[in-house]
Amino acid sequence: CGAIRRGISLMGYGDQSARRLAYKLTAKGIDRETATRATAYLTEKGYIREDDTATLRAEQDLRKGWGERRIREDLMTHGFTREAVEEAMESLSDTDWVENCAAAIRKKYGEIPEDRGERQKLIAAMMRLGYDTDTVKEAMRDILRES
Repeated sequence: CGAIRRGISLMGYGDQSARRLAYKLTAKGIDRETATRATAYLTEKGYIREDDTATLRAEQDLRKGWGERRIREDLMTHGFTREAVEEAMESLSDTDWVENCAAAIRKKYGEIPEDRGERQKLIAAMMRLGYDTDTVKEAMRDILRES
C-alpha cells in the first residue's frame, strides 16, 4: 500500500511510464519487487496509460521542433515500452518532417547563413535535434527558394 501511495504521489508531478515509476520508487527506498508490483497494480487500475502518455510526450517534442530520431530516443529514454513508442510515432506519421525542420531552422537562424562553415554548424545543430542530413538539406533548399 505504501508503494502504491508513493507511486500515486510521484505521478502527481506528471505522467510517466511504468518502468520510470518503478525506477523512482526504488530510488525512494522501495525494493524492486514491491515497486514492480505497485506499478503493475497502477497500470491495471488505469493510473498509468503508457500509450496515451507516450503519444502526448511525442506531440510535445514535435512542438519543440525535434526530429523523428530525437523524439524516438526521448521516448525510449523515459522508459516507454517499444509498443508505446511505435504507437506514438505512428500518431506522428502525417508529419511533414521537412517543413518541421524548416520551421526549426527559421526559428533558430531566421535564414540560411551565407558562410559555408555556418551552414555546416546549422546542419550539425539540426542533426542534434533528430533530423537526418537529407531532411535538413531539403529544408534548407525550401527556405532558400522562399527567399
